[in-house]
Amino acid sequence: MIGGILVDVPSQAATTEKRHRGPDPDERAPWLGAGFTGAVICGVLGPALPLLVLMSGDAFRQTRSFREALRALEIFAITSWPFAIMLMGPGGAVLGTLGALWIRFRSKAIASRRLAFEAGLLGMLLGAITPLTTLIFGWGGFRDVLRGYVPIGAITGGVCALLVLFTLRKRGLLFDGPSG
Repeated sequence: MIGGILVDVPSQAATTEKRHRGPDPDERAPWLGAGFTGAVICGVLGPALPLLVLMSGDAFRQTRSFREALRALEIFAITSWPFAIMLMGPGGAVLGTLGALWIRFRSKAIASRRLAFEAGLLGMLLGAITPLTTLIFGWGGFRDVLRGYVPIGAITGGVCALLVLFTLRKRGLLFDGPSG
């Protein structure tokens, strides 16, 4: 206090923090943010999508009340989802990272509508490959994986790719589009 007036003097710590904090990580390395976004969406949410659709259909068909069906879906969240993440999560995360980086790279050269189309197709391709990664660990037979999981993986991959595109656009991690 100087002469009855309260004076705010910035402390040494506050000015040092402002000086050395640096820009936001998304501004420093937007490709890193894009890759992380793809990994999280495709590695964590991706395995849950087909389970949620398939199990909710079974839950509502096989139970007598809406409350029982919701209880079955609650049990799904506790038991099946972590198991699905263990099986499909690593492959989904790696391929989701590659897909998100490709989407970011292509956003510089093509229009928005075409980018959504390409992202969906790329997602379907990478989603079809994801179940094949389980064969590396010896989980499941080759025919079972091809018959059941590859088509579901392709659909899930397309949905995940569009979710990644939407998220990258909302976070400002895409380029502005074609110039010229």
